[in-house]
This record gives sequence, C-alpha cells and structure tokens, in this order.
Amino acid sequence: MRFTILILSAIVLISCSTRKEYYKFQDSSVFVKANELGSNKAAFISKYGQPINKDLKKEGNDIIESLYYLEDIKGVMVTTKMKFVNDKLVEQSNYKIDTVDKKLEELRTQLKTNGRRINMLR
Repeated sequence: MRFTILILSAIVLISCSTRKEYYKFQDSSVFVKANELGSNKAAFISKYGQPINKDLKKEGNDIIESLYYLEDIKGVMVTTKMKFVNDKLVEQSNYKIDTVDKKLEELRTQLKTNGRRINMLR
C-alpha cells in the first residue's frame, strides 16, 4: 500500500513540474531577417499573422495603415510597427521596447498611489 502511494505521489509530482520546452524565449525578433519592403499587406499578414493593433488614416489619395506586432524576446517586450501605404509595406520600425520588470514597477507605483487615494477618502 505504501509503495502504491509512493508511486502515485511521484507521478503527481512529476506531472506538475514545469518543463523547459513548454515556453522558449525567442533569441531575436522574427522581423530581424525580414526583407518585406514593397510586399502587399495581405501577403504580409498571411506570413506573420494578425497584428495586436492598427492605426488607419487617409492623407490625400493615400490610405496609410500601421500594424503593430508584439514579441517577447528574452523577457523584453518589443512592439514592431509596420507602415503600409495603399497596401504596400513602406516602413518597419521598433515602436516600443519594455522590460517586464519596468511594467511591474509601474504597476507597483500605481497601486501605491491608488492605495493612498483610497485611504484619504476613508
């Protein structure tokens, strides 16, 4: 009976452990080797997937659309902006780079500030 409990405990512990293969950080952006300037928007999206956000505006006869892609590269959050004019890619740029630690610190500051406000209202 003890042997059975020991074996079952070992199986449960092993199944709960994390494995390194489940989540691997990227070493670099998927866009580092991209040479997509001039490609059309539909082909770009089919290759890289849907963006997390977009901007859209019209200047004269041109439709300008910016697509934003977010990547986690070794714990650094990188947002890459792809600018399309009339459905043709004309620019690729790093829009924003944040570390996870920076975001956590911002949240801590907000919580402290909001906590003080709540205490003053009591």
